Amino acid sequence: MIAEKELQSISLGSRRKGRRGRCFLETVQSLPFVRKSSLFRIFEVAGGGVAAVFLTAAFAACGDLAAAQLPVAGSRAAAAAQSAALAAGERVDGQMMLAEAARNDARINDLCFVTARRGWAVGDHGAIWATDDGGRTWRAQNSGVACPLYSVCFIDENIGWAAGGGAHPFSHTGYGVLLFTRDGGRSWRQFDKLLLPLLRRVRFFDARRGAAVACPSAMFPSGLLATDSGGQAWHPLGGEVSGDWLDGDFVEMNLGAVAGRQGRFAALRQGELKEPGSISALRGLWRMTLAGEHGWLVGDGGLVMTSNDLGALWQLPASPLPESASRQFDFRAVAAVDSAVWIAGAPGSRIWHSPDGGRSWLAQATGVAVPLHAVCFVDRQRGFAAGALGTIIATEDGGRTWSVQRCGGNRAALLGVFADPRDVPLELFARLCGFEGYFGVVELPTRRDLDIAAPPETADEDRLREALLRVGGCDARRNWRFPLRQRGVNLTIDGIVDLWDRATDRRGLTECEADLCRSIRQWRPEIVVTYDADPSGADPAAHLINQLVLAAVRSAADPTKFSDQLTEAGLEPWTVSKVFAMQPAAARGGVELATAQFWPRAGRSPAELAALPRGLLSESFMPSPPVIAFRLILDNSGRDQSERDFFSGRPLAPGGGARRALPPSAVQNLDALRRAAEKRRNVQAIIARIDADPQSGVSLLGQAGELTLGLEPDAAAEVLYLLADGFQRRGRWLEAADTLNMLAERYPRHPLARAALVWLVQFYSGSEPAHRLGLGGNAAAVATEVRASRAARAAELGRLLERQHPDLYALPRVRFPLAVAWRAQGYPQQADRFYTLWQRNAGNPAWRACAAGELWLADPRGAAPKPVLTCAAAPGKPLLDGRLDDDVWRRARPAALVSPLTDDHDWPAVVYLAYDREYLYVAVRCRKAPETPAADAAGSSAGPRLRDPDLSRRDRFVLLLDLDRDFATYYQLEIDDRGWAAESCWGDRTWNPKWYVAADSDQRQWTAEAAIAWKELTDRPPESRDVWAAGLQRVVPWAGLQSWSAPAAVVVVPEGFGYLIFE
Repeated sequence: MIAEKELQSISLGSRRKGRRGRCFLETVQSLPFVRKSSLFRIFEVAGGGVAAVFLTAAFAACGDLAAAQLPVAGSRAAAAAQSAALAAGERVDGQMMLAEAARNDARINDLCFVTARRGWAVGDHGAIWATDDGGRTWRAQNSGVACPLYSVCFIDENIGWAAGGGAHPFSHTGYGVLLFTRDGGRSWRQFDKLLLPLLRRVRFFDARRGAAVACPSAMFPSGLLATDSGGQAWHPLGGEVSGDWLDGDFVEMNLGAVAGRQGRFAALRQGELKEPGSISALRGLWRMTLAGEHGWLVGDGGLVMTSNDLGALWQLPASPLPESASRQFDFRAVAAVDSAVWIAGAPGSRIWHSPDGGRSWLAQATGVAVPLHAVCFVDRQRGFAAGALGTIIATEDGGRTWSVQRCGGNRAALLGVFADPRDVPLELFARLCGFEGYFGVVELPTRRDLDIAAPPETADEDRLREALLRVGGCDARRNWRFPLRQRGVNLTIDGIVDLWDRATDRRGLTECEADLCRSIRQWRPEIVVTYDADPSGADPAAHLINQLVLAAVRSAADPTKFSDQLTEAGLEPWTVSKVFAMQPAAARGGVELATAQFWPRAGRSPAELAALPRGLLSESFMPSPPVIAFRLILDNSGRDQSERDFFSGRPLAPGGGARRALPPSAVQNLDALRRAAEKRRNVQAIIARIDADPQSGVSLLGQAGELTLGLEPDAAAEVLYLLADGFQRRGRWLEAADTLNMLAERYPRHPLARAALVWLVQFYSGSEPAHRLGLGGNAAAVATEVRASRAARAAELGRLLERQHPDLYALPRVRFPLAVAWRAQGYPQQADRFYTLWQRNAGNPAWRACAAGELWLADPRGAAPKPVLTCAAAPGKPLLDGRLDDDVWRRARPAALVSPLTDDHDWPAVVYLAYDREYLYVAVRCRKAPETPAADAAGSSAGPRLRDPDLSRRDRFVLLLDLDRDFATYYQLEIDDRGWAAESCWGDRTWNPKWYVAADSDQRQWTAEAAIAWKELTDRPPESRDVWAAGLQRVVPWAGLQSWSAPAAVVVVPEGFGYLIFE
């Protein structure tokens, strides 16, 4: 038996050495016998809730659940004292504190001048600047908000509005912010009762009438809205047309035009948007100005268009810009005075000016390189431009000369280059930018919306930019020219290059390198961070970007490479000091970032600061890895100590051109904060450690109060969400529901509470989770009673959402499950009213088709709004041998799977479905796609079948079944070319139904057939004319995706399911 004194020494020593108590836990678990009284006395000495949590975990891990449930005297008191200390410290909200520090270098997004001397600028972090002397001095005004502001409009020197907003973590819905002033901005008031989408542009015509362009939302699906009360209330404009609009302008409240991503534009006439047109499938249209009948429109790739009919039609100006402009510039801003026009963008080194309505053009040097996002001219001589790092420049001679009026910096210290927003190491930017003040930006060289359109609300590029701002970064941009296929389709390097060549006249690699080189010369970073090389082929895009970054870094320093960037764009060569490659998960070596390291200045760790911003890029909470390693792969610093840290050997002074001044810390009670951070780490470690032990997880649910006591609300909500997520992964959905209910009740204002409530509505509405848990039983009466009880709970949660989060309540992924619950409660009229309203919604057409489809099923006249497949009764049971030569398949109606890009002529696929009283039968015939990888690359077919194998690198068929048509919960059954199978129920891979699969293949094609018993899917086999929603798709990772209905994606899009009608 180990001595009590020795255990006490271990506990206290581990705390002093900062080992976070793990030594204590491991020691207790390794002992054959420990007296509980000794442990409790040790706890009293070691102190507080952290030790209590470790005691609970230690007993549970040792199998002593009774001891794990014992109350520990003093734990609540200690944790309560810690909570009081945190409250007494009045800890400043992290985002607001960061915003205050970063406002000086916040990007300026818009300018407004009412006279040559009186003007305002608005930007990121809620920044508002004002001048009353023509910009010679700019004074900060207090906006009271921390989100980006994208637009400002004044009708005189006193009355004005500023607008912007952001996205909610995890749900990714947008929110709008509208500010109002009557005293020229000396005081700003927020209209905080409004439920607005993210606002991109506001225009007011007098003190009451105004119009706005916004990201489309469930409540404002067209993305256009208007007010006749000075902004206190808004109503939708635009009718049934929707789009991802980036900008617009108005001549009157109901008259104007809009433009946005993928080259789309539309004219607004009498409050209705006309049928939209498209200028370019790839270019974004970023800025528009209308005056009289005339208008200007600018965008990516040097795009400049003009209109003579208020934006109904757009054409090239009389004299297009020189070809060099389209190669070197992405335009973001335009201003016009009579026939004179000025255009700016990225890089900001040149402003293009036409004095004669586009018949001639002049390039005007600005003296700055960073991107410009706003231009405003008071008359033909006096004008202003503004953009990145808080830069504002001015001219008094029509742009022939420009001078800098203010800026927070002139270059970036850190540039990250990644293909996917989710790959960006936010913890690195939190440490270097948020805590140490270095200016950091991110470049996304590629886009992933080629074969599936991005959802219309809050695009991932916008959410990445906001996430970067929240951790202290400065800007993020996605390149418009270089497409990748959707997530889950990983083309080979040759396939990616071929895709790029088709978009760039066979110059894909050269043009991508040139664009990266231009970004380096524009931002002039000290260090660059990107992917590590991966010659194995597991991630071809990452490997290709690694090679392109290294080439671009070398080219950026060479004045002979891409020399037109110097001669035409006015950039200069730039030598990057270091390039670091982010290592794969769990890798070590090089420069290691300890994400949980506590930073006293900020009162938190990089992982804590990055937690909610990470939710802008993911739909679920993901804790940071303990360590992220970076390998130095290129070093131009010439210093021996260059590998010690990122900026070692290259010091950049705070307050200089690449680093913000570090303000004094506003954090108090550091000891309490440090203890809270320690407990947070320890609790997360416990949850991760017991992930494989369901019984210990159940005991922790009973100890949830102890787990969260003493934690800040953010940390407590994250702990509960992690615990619920662990239950979900283990298939323990009832425990997950209990935990999420606790989260939503205790921390209703936390973003994870919003995600919890959406999950709970879907859980209680869905028939698949109920059957998965065996809640229906075998008796029809019992099943009906259970369905009604669960439906009542879903409806109750729906009412809670309607009161607390009406923006979430309006989402179709919430309302369709609620409609199912209403039907189960015996209120079909309530569901039908919702369907009738939603089929007229101008938002996502897939959800509109879902609503129209439900009404069509009740009265099937005319064409079906969705694809329909008849599942006929089988004349006999097929012999499952994978050959598809049975009479069942000859009689079944085929469903062809097609690629949305129509690039699958050489690899067609077809699916057949049939059923009898016992089984659902499915068969698939697939022609093999070209460039099929070797077996060792995609996974060998040798050996026995595995349970729940990873099929992500195999050619596979996916059957998706949504029994109650809630378009939220569903079964997923997968069969690959070997006949290996995998399955999940609403993402739960612990669901293991009994089903039968056989496959066959030759050099040309592969075939498979399967049978699954009804009892694995439902309490009641389908009757004739029953209708399920279903998705049928084939994923070929190196070639693409085929589907029977649309939209479809590797990451399942339930609203794209068609109808499976049993006959």
